[in-house]
Amino acid sequence: MEEKIGPATWYVPLDELAAYMNAATRSRVEPVTEPFPACRNVAISEGTERDLTTVQLDDDLRKFRLVLGGQAIDTTADVAIQELLETVALSDFKLGGVAPTSNPFFSNEAKPVSSHLFVPSACIAVKPNCLTFDPSMPLKADYDYTIRQWMTYGGVCRLNLVLPEFAYATNPGGCNLYRTPALVEQANRTLIGRYPKYVRPNPRRPGEVLLRLPRASAGLPL
Repeated sequence: MEEKIGPATWYVPLDELAAYMNAATRSRVEPVTEPFPACRNVAISEGTERDLTTVQLDDDLRKFRLVLGGQAIDTTADVAIQELLETVALSDFKLGGVAPTSNPFFSNEAKPVSSHLFVPSACIAVKPNCLTFDPSMPLKADYDYTIRQWMTYGGVCRLNLVLPEFAYATNPGGCNLYRTPALVEQANRTLIGRYPKYVRPNPRRPGEVLLRLPRASAGLPL
């Protein structure tokens, strides 16, 4: 990861600390004793205390692409993150992120930024704010976080033309250490139970949910 984004601070569970210490030759590695997603919350809290926007990026990043003129073009992490930071800074919202897919087929250049769409936690920018991820949700906490950001601050800031590609299920560590169909179903039930107006089962993809939030009337950069 260092060759893609340079030195960073990695907040990692204790059971993965040694692996990160061996791999992160130029980065700061901070152990977190609480279960995932507490690592995300430590970073958010530190950013809020220092009045800084926190960029969080999962360590299984393969590449970023940008959609330009209907084509997906490879770009650097620096360019993608800078685009995210600049757009979030111009918005009224506290949470920014990128598309949940690397497939340009689902992008729409007429709508480069959305205020009501799911923001996956793999690549986010979080302004100082009062919200953190729910530590009782080891899976799909980013759905819950997106909804609570929308409910508290009126919307989110998702860049639809920045396409990340992550290893996800093929990468060892993280959620893949404990993800099971039973835990996925439990997370789905929790989301549907908390937000029945906004979350429902995905009829085409068993084990997944659909998020439907109203668009914000204002708050995004033009």
